[in-house]
This record gives sequence, structure tokens and C-alpha cells, in this order.
Amino acid sequence: MIFKNSLFIIFVFLAFSVQAQDRFIRKGNKAFEKGNYPEAISYFRNVKEKNTKINRKIAESYFFLNNYEQAEKYFKKIYDSEKTDKDLLTLSQIYLDAGNYEAAILFSEQAALAGANREDVDRRILAIQELTKISHRDKWRVRELSIQPQLKSLGLAFYSDQLIYSKLHSKKAGLDKTYQLFATVFSEKEKTNLKEFAPEIGEGVDVGAAVFSADGKIMYYTKWYTRKGKQIMEIVEAVKEDTWKAANVLPFNSKKYSCAYPALSEDGKIMYFASDMPGGFGGMDLYISHKRGNSWGEPVNLGSEINTSQNEIYPRVLSDGKLWFASNGHVGYGKLDLYFVTKTTSGTWGNLKNAGMAFNSQYNEYSIAITREGDQLCFVSDRMNNGAREGFFSIEKLQVKSVELFLRDAKSNAMIDSAQVSVNRIVDNSKIQVDKAEDGSYVLSVLSKDMDKGVLYSIEIESIGFESQQFNFYPESTKEELEIFLKKKEDEIGFSNELQAIPNLPQIKFFRNVYFEPNADELTAENRKVLDKYAGFWKMFPDLRLVINSHSDSKGSASGNKKMTLKRANLAKNYLKSLGIDEAKIELNAYGEDFIVNGCIDGVECTEDQHRKNRRLELLFMF
Repeated sequence: MIFKNSLFIIFVFLAFSVQAQDRFIRKGNKAFEKGNYPEAISYFRNVKEKNTKINRKIAESYFFLNNYEQAEKYFKKIYDSEKTDKDLLTLSQIYLDAGNYEAAILFSEQAALAGANREDVDRRILAIQELTKISHRDKWRVRELSIQPQLKSLGLAFYSDQLIYSKLHSKKAGLDKTYQLFATVFSEKEKTNLKEFAPEIGEGVDVGAAVFSADGKIMYYTKWYTRKGKQIMEIVEAVKEDTWKAANVLPFNSKKYSCAYPALSEDGKIMYFASDMPGGFGGMDLYISHKRGNSWGEPVNLGSEINTSQNEIYPRVLSDGKLWFASNGHVGYGKLDLYFVTKTTSGTWGNLKNAGMAFNSQYNEYSIAITREGDQLCFVSDRMNNGAREGFFSIEKLQVKSVELFLRDAKSNAMIDSAQVSVNRIVDNSKIQVDKAEDGSYVLSVLSKDMDKGVLYSIEIESIGFESQQFNFYPESTKEELEIFLKKKEDEIGFSNELQAIPNLPQIKFFRNVYFEPNADELTAENRKVLDKYAGFWKMFPDLRLVINSHSDSKGSASGNKKMTLKRANLAKNYLKSLGIDEAKIELNAYGEDFIVNGCIDGVECTEDQHRKNRRLELLFMF
């Protein structure tokens, strides 16, 4: 009898366990189909014996949530023989996000063998190869705006000469904060006259991602709200009278899916927007709607040339007619990258292009907008503090003119083709790009706007066996070539391996660099050894002035890096004072991340050793 009761209890337990597992799978599938990926993961992870289908859905859920580390972990649980072409392409995207281009190409090739369209795979591989070829060129000036959002932003736009953006705000004390629109005059001092913009439209809900008609009388914006535990977005039309008034919720909105991030053509008759409505390619896709009279037509998906299984969001039509948007589904440098595409004369979309390293990083970039004058682009990125918070950036294309520099031996007139040439634009202390030409000359990329304007450039030249030289240069449109003659060094004296040619010294002479480990704010024994030599040489020639230029790598915020470089410069100064150096003889310059020496800017993948070369103190003598 006891044995029968035990069997019955075991049977009931097993039946209950199987029933519970089935319930987890059913609820997980339901949540997955609704796009509630956190809930789907929670149910699926409770399934004890996970088969390929369960592991795939967990992996895809993490992928859609941009948690690529966990997505990769669960894709690896699927046997290679059971991985689909879609699994392999997703893994390719994961490795691409990590900057592992070789693995991204390998998994793309495997996807083709597993059944993916060969032409699509070849285009993908070509795009990845193009990313590896792109090098950063100093033809863009990127600056962090002085006005910044609080942790998060819901996009930015321009309205006349004002920059419009969302930030957390509460209209009354004690009320929950929501994202509301604010405006500031766009200039080098964006904080001027910061004020609420259209406060009438956002009572109790989050609003953002606005766009304006050409005449400034109509605004379309995105409204966020929660329905049955799910966040929904919809596009609202507002009309400017005495104040802004919400007039219409656009007809293609729905309580079952989201429509967001509107963008207008220049004539206001075409709207592009993002939506996760049924029938798309996955995630949020871009759609187009035409305005006929006062109503908007049925939305049309922009197709597989634009949309992917991931998210395409924040479209924007710029003044040149190109459609820009952010995507984490196309080949890119990180998570959301900025892309643009142009319509051909036949009405089809041309080749999609990644905006490049000047715009994109390993983090998120989105919501591009252009100033009224059309001379600067602004966008949102969370590249600051390693993705910890979002920020606003301005990017301006610099028109440059090439000037060819020839270095020659003053005695023999022979070409000198091995030298270190650095060029500074004195007015803003910015470094100018210098490239080595095949004929042994050096090509300087000076700003076109400086031609014939009396703008001073300083050229410093170091070449082994020759005296160093500093040369002042004023760009002129009639001077496309420069010749500088270098004198050979005479007998060297004292500290010859550290500092060369005491007679006829130039204005500034480089001594040595001191390097720091990440976040280091103390001098190492090696640092002190270099500073000891620096001080020893000064004591031999006490008329010299000491110049310490402190630099950082590009990690962290620009303001934080500036503070760190000042702290390190003062460390060196105080140590030199302890060695008997006259404080009045020491000049400090803290540049932060302004002068990266090897291209390791935000968004460029570099080794720790490469970053270390930027965390430096340049020790110079001036006389």
C-alpha cells in the first residue's frame, strides 16, 4: 500500500512538473510574440530542459534588447548543425558590434552556406571590408555642446535658430517628472535663454522627437504612454496659433503598435517615420506616408534595402535630400549607427552608406539634425563615459586645401624624407593633419577659410642628424608649395641622447614624454627618473623655461579629461619644485583629449598600449 501511494505521489509530481514546464513555454512564446522580451526571457529560463527552439528564442530576445553578450552565450548553446542562416547572420552582427571584423565575415560566409541569399551576404561582406578600410581624417570638427540632457534624450531638432530637445521636467512640485520639450538659441553658448517649449502639449506624458514644417506653423512630435503594461508611441500633429495646440493624432497610429520619430520632406508632403506595425522586417522599420490635401495616406514600408530585423529609427531628410536614419541592423561600428541613402532618378533607393567614423562610435548615435544655415549637423550619442549617459554633439565639415612641404639639406640641397613634422593652427591651438607623399614630401591640410587671411600656422620639424626648426607660415592661395632647409648638427654636448644641439637652439625643444596608466594620479618611479634628468639639464642651463603639456586619452568625458591632465601637470610641477626648479620658470598647459597623437578617438578601437601613448606629459624647453 505504501509503495502504491509513493508511486502515485511521484506520478502526480511529474505530471505537475511537466504541466509547469509547458506553462512556462506557452507564456514565454506569448510574451515573445508580443515583443515583451524581458518577460519572455524570464519564462524561458525557467524551462529546465531547454531545446534548440528555447535557446534560440532566449538568444533572440537578448539580441533584440541589445544585450549581445548574453545573446552570444545562448546562440552558442545551439549545435552548429542546427544553426540557421538567420542565427549565423545574427552572430555576425554580434561580432561586428564587438569590432571583430574577421569573425563577422566568417559567420556571414557560413550563413550563405546555410541558405542565406548569396548576393545579400556578398553585399554585407563588402560593407564590412569597407569599414576596415576607412581611416579617420581630420576633415570634420566634432564638439560637445555646452547644453546636455540629463542622462537620456528623446531626440533633437531645429526650429528657426533654436535647438529643440527633450529633458526631464516637472511642471509642479511633487508631480512625477516627464520628458518635455525645451528650447535654446543655438550658438557657442547654447545655455543662453533656456526655456520650456510648447508646454501646453505635454501634460503628464513624455514628448520628444519633434519635427517642424518649413513655415514653422506645424509641428509633429512623438508621445509616449503606457497601455496594459506596454509602452506605446504615437505621432501627434500640433498647430501654432497663439500657443501650440495638439490638433490631430495621425490616422496610422494604433493602440496595438507604435509609430514614432517623424521626419518631413522639404515641401512637407512626405513623412518618414518608424513603426513596429505588423508586416515589417522585425524591430522598428521605416515607413513613408504621402499627404493628400489635409490627410495622410496609408504607410508603405521602405523595404529590405533600408529595413532589417533590428531597429531603424529617427529618420531625417536633410537639405541635400538625403534620408538619414539610425540603425543597429546594418553593418556598422557599434550599436546604433548613423546611415544615409539617396533616391535615384528612377525613384528607387541608391546604395546605403554608413556615415563613417567621424559620426559613429562603438556606442549609439541617432537623431541627426541640421542648422538653419546648413553649416553644422548635430546628433545624439551616448559615447560619453563609456555609454553611461547621452550627450549632444555638433559636427562641422572642414574644407581643406593641400600645401606641399619639401624638406632639404641646406648644404647639399638633397631631399630629406624622414622627419617628424607637426603643424599647429595658432588661433585655436589645433593640430593640422600632415600626410607623407610618395615623392618624400609632406602634405599639410590647411583650412580653406584661412587662405589669404593672415592666420598663423606653426610648423615644427625634427629629423635625426639635423637641427630642429620652428617655422611660421601664413597660408596664401598663391603658395601651394613650401621649401624648408635644415642645417646638419654640429658636435653634440652633454645629454646628447636626450636633447640635441645646444648652440643656436630653436624657440621650443622637445625633451621627453612621461606616460601614465589609466586614471593614474601619482608619479611612478620611472616618471620621476625622467623628471630628474629634465631638472638636471635645466640646472646646466638655468635660463631656459620649462613647458609641460599634459594630454589624456579619449576615454571618459572631455571635461573630466581636462581636469585629470591639469592634475598630472601639477604633479610634475610640484616634483620639479622639490628638486630646486624655480616655479616661475615652469609653464603648464592642460589640453585634455584635444590632441590625440595616433587616431585613437572615440569610436576607434585601439589597444591599451595605443591609448597609453596619449596619456602623456610632453616635457619641453623654451628659450
